[in-house]
Amino acid sequence: EYVLSIVRDGEEQIIGSVIDEILPIRGNDPVIRRVQTVHRSGGVSVDSTVSDAQTLAPRWHNGVQPQRMVFLEFDGARVRGMVTPRTGTPRLIDTTLADAAFDSSNWDLAVRALPLEEGDAAIVQLYDVDQQLHRYNIRVADRELRGKSYIVHVIVQLGRNNEAHVWFDDVTRTLLRIETPIQPGVVLKQVLKA
Repeated sequence: EYVLSIVRDGEEQIIGSVIDEILPIRGNDPVIRRVQTVHRSGGVSVDSTVSDAQTLAPRWHNGVQPQRMVFLEFDGARVRGMVTPRTGTPRLIDTTLADAAFDSSNWDLAVRALPLEEGDAAIVQLYDVDQQLHRYNIRVADRELRGKSYIVHVIVQLGRNNEAHVWFDDVTRTLLRIETPIQPGVVLKQVLKA
């Protein structure tokens, strides 16, 4: 469980919480089922995804948000589905990407799965229903020894002048914190609840 807050000009305000459940499902076709529930003053959002357990290749995504519902099916580079706003006309999705991509809801899983050492860099390609195909440039800022494991600090280049900062445990791969600028002087924080 994570605390979600906004830091505006140095003042932090808690705006909600995130419950992140990741369940490996074993069998002939092992997958990871992830459910993220975000509680905010504007309502509750629930994103459910299923990804291949070995590669994290997305299989499907079901999102229920206060303003819309999203359903996506992934088959390699092909993405099909529907975005249904609470009011208005549903939008069908049927596209073939130039390359296969991760589900944007699971970008942090892809980052945490990389074998990252200090100074390493990588590119993670993502699919999002609003932005379509986009790439995040990732680099390891530092690794700090805490107890028997390292805390890895990764910088994720979201755009030209926009960087998110991610911290996770190198041994357990537990996400500890994410800080994402959402506008000048405003940062969205997600911190593991103690």
